[in-house]
Amino acid sequence: MKGSWTDQRIARMKNLWEQGWSASEIAAELGGVTRNGIIGKVHRLGVKRNEHTPPARKPKAAPSPPPRAPRVAEPRPDLGIDIDAIADTKPDTSPFACSIFDLEPGMCRWVLGEVANDSHCGAPVIRGSWCPRHHRIVYWSSARR
Repeated sequence: MKGSWTDQRIARMKNLWEQGWSASEIAAELGGVTRNGIIGKVHRLGVKRNEHTPPARKPKAAPSPPPRAPRVAEPRPDLGIDIDAIADTKPDTSPFACSIFDLEPGMCRWVLGEVANDSHCGAPVIRGSWCPRHHRIVYWSSARR
């Protein structure tokens, strides 16, 4: 049987282990046994590695990934909206107000008034989930703190 532990296979396993071979390498060499099978057998037999023998193979250095190209910010689109005019409206109103079911990608998710009202700002966003007006409320710069 290929996977059985004969005296010859045990002697070969001990020899390779003492030479510094890894359990995976020994398993591949012997065939019919797994890495964990080798580790278990070595443990049960109490086989020690020869401390004076260097490992048979040196670990391979992982290749470094290629350098990434720097990210370039995309220009902001001109939405044709007077942001300052929107900013001057009352906080709980928006000329683009809509329900949550009418929201589409690119529309502001800011809830107007009470949550039960189910009315959202709906103004066009440049980036993220908020229009410029509500973006200024959500994200405070360190100068405003």
